[in-house]
Amino acid sequence: MFRKEPKAGPVRCPFARPPYTFSYNKGTGECVSPVSRVDACMDSSRLLIRNAACADVLGTQDLVEELECLATWRDGPYHYMVGKLSRPELGAHQSDEDRYRCFVYEDVSNTTTQVAISPDATCVGIPSPSEGSKVMKLTRADLSHTRCKFPAWVTQHRHWFSLDHARQYNFSHTNASFRHEVREDPNLSSLMPSMALTGHLSGHNAPPSYSTGALAAGLQGDRHKRNELLGVCHSLEEAGPPPPPQGAAPNGTAPGSSAPDRDRKQVKMVVHVTSGW
Repeated sequence: MFRKEPKAGPVRCPFARPPYTFSYNKGTGECVSPVSRVDACMDSSRLLIRNAACADVLGTQDLVEELECLATWRDGPYHYMVGKLSRPELGAHQSDEDRYRCFVYEDVSNTTTQVAISPDATCVGIPSPSEGSKVMKLTRADLSHTRCKFPAWVTQHRHWFSLDHARQYNFSHTNASFRHEVREDPNLSSLMPSMALTGHLSGHNAPPSYSTGALAAGLQGDRHKRNELLGVCHSLEEAGPPPPPQGAAPNGTAPGSSAPDRDRKQVKMVVHVTSGW
């Protein structure tokens, strides 16, 4: 039996640090190309699974599923999880029998995890991670962002605010990601549609700008809700020139004077952004 809405709530999904690409087998052959993908959501207890259809494998289809991780445990050599799979296009038409599934999984290597999914809302029919109604082989993807960091002159201050405090950037301790929060204030409601973050915080270049009015659109009716974006540094495109040697004359300035901040503290980066669940 699976308890609905447990008091402890959902748990952090055990498949560490997505995104992943994956191949899968539903008993009719392995679907390898085109690749399928698992992406992280804003909530660490949810994942977005994008299944791709393989033209030469029966039973495969283009399908998007949302996975909510509800409980995990270990039994013998394997790890288990109860999760709830939902298809957004079906909405309330899915029954609990359709949604609840049991997962058994193991790490095959540092970058690969194998997962088997039960055929129904039980933990029967999955004796190992290689046997189930659907077997997935997850492989870590987009590892380039692990080598990309935001500049120290930004991350030395973890928390940044717009002047009206309606928008906030919180940088992680790893310096590789930030959360962008938009808070709705009753006193700011009339201003928000016309306001936008221009890309400068305290004189430094900020992450990509977002229209506050657009982000606030989903907050109407609940003034305590927050709209969040998660930005992960993917790659560094270019950086401004380094500070000139002491005594040099940068850009025609007199020897001994400092180079403008915009020449020394400016970067152009590609950032992977996640919003919603």
